[in-house]
Amino acid sequence: MIVVFILMRIAMNMVSGLMHSRLRHALSEEMRLLLFDAYLHMPYGQLRRANTGTLHDTVALHSWALADAFGNIATIGANLGSIAVFGLFVAALSPMAAVIAVIGSVLLFALTARLHRRTVQLGGDSIAATATMTERLLHSIEGSRTIRAYGRERWAARRFRAASTRTRRLYEAIERMQILLHPLNEIAYLVLLGGIALGSSALGTAPAATFAAVLLLYRMQPQLRGLESSRLALAGHDASIAAVERQLGRRAASLADGTRPYPGLGDGLAFEDVRFRYDPQTPLLEGVSFVIPPRGLTVLRGPSGIGKTTLINLILRLYEPQAGRIAVGGVAVQELRRADWLAALALAGQDAELIPGTIAQNIRFGRLNADGDALDAAIELAGLAEVLPRLADGLNTPVGGRGTNLSGGQRQRVGLARALLRNPDILILDEATNSVEQGLESAILNRIVAARQDRMTILITHRDIMLAAPATVIDLTSLPGIRPMPS
Repeated sequence: MIVVFILMRIAMNMVSGLMHSRLRHALSEEMRLLLFDAYLHMPYGQLRRANTGTLHDTVALHSWALADAFGNIATIGANLGSIAVFGLFVAALSPMAAVIAVIGSVLLFALTARLHRRTVQLGGDSIAATATMTERLLHSIEGSRTIRAYGRERWAARRFRAASTRTRRLYEAIERMQILLHPLNEIAYLVLLGGIALGSSALGTAPAATFAAVLLLYRMQPQLRGLESSRLALAGHDASIAAVERQLGRRAASLADGTRPYPGLGDGLAFEDVRFRYDPQTPLLEGVSFVIPPRGLTVLRGPSGIGKTTLINLILRLYEPQAGRIAVGGVAVQELRRADWLAALALAGQDAELIPGTIAQNIRFGRLNADGDALDAAIELAGLAEVLPRLADGLNTPVGGRGTNLSGGQRQRVGLARALLRNPDILILDEATNSVEQGLESAILNRIVAARQDRMTILITHRDIMLAAPATVIDLTSLPGIRPMPS
């Protein structure tokens, strides 16, 4: 029987461990997917203001902390079940010993409450410190060229070391509290057992019953110790749970989707008495109205700070007007199905945001199912065909993080080819060729405009560019309602 029970215990421990591992990984993955979805749909303004270290750590670290918290809860449940079984036997043997044990346990938990509060505080501080450390790491990687160009390696190392040291000290403080908890519990429990033995004897409980009750309570000690450890660990996860809740809560605040299908360009893209402010105290667009024709080239011209990027962000529905509307084919874009509306758009900007991968992969991002002929046509139209032979691997050349392996002009032409591959109804060129040589820039833009006479092309610039095709020019400085941002 002993051998059978030992084998059963081994088997149950193994099954329990496998189940716990599977559940922990499944819960962590579910949290990561939910958090990533929340980031994808978070309002653009919130995303831009968010701490990059916090966003990274919430997915990479706090998803695991949340899974561990579920494990702590399960352990607490198991401990409580074992304690209840031992407690019933103690109550049957010596009710007085059970009463003293309950009173002593309540006092013991009250004494450790301060440790729990301190653990919660340290948990929040450690999460903030880890986010700072991660952000400084990411900034050092992304800004490595600038750091090296200015010889600021030691400065970057000092900043990262300071953040790393603070993070280490906070996590050490949490572990010290967990380590100190065990001997404190041991001492307090021995005092409790002695009190039960003396109290029961003084109240006339039979020595055999008192001995059996104390023995059972001693066997209960690992369960109580495990319960307290799990409670302390769960308190340490409070900050991680709160961080995950904050990020998931922002998912509900994302832009609402419309229900109407995209109607086509109709009479063009109209801004109708549009009002928008980033800051409630700083007006930017105060009742702006103009129409972009449905075909040919329209140039939106104005100096920096006039609101050109804001107009683009409103068209892309990265932000919503606070009053008025933007309409296409007579329908407000907010009423359109977002996926349908964005499928009709393509943007190429001066800061071509390239993804890690090859040049071909970056261009195909514009239309994933494009065939080879469409890819070649977009490359030719963007002026990229003459660049590729000078690259060792041609289309298979890796672009590097944020396109660092390419020059500014090469990055812009890749971004332009990506937008052209989409073959959109509305092509937005936001200073998309300002890093290309002047003569070549005009040639590229003239080719694009000539190829898109039956669709809308919006060129946003603060410069005069020589173009052969006729264009509708909208001078933003002369539009009523434009309030330039202070330079």
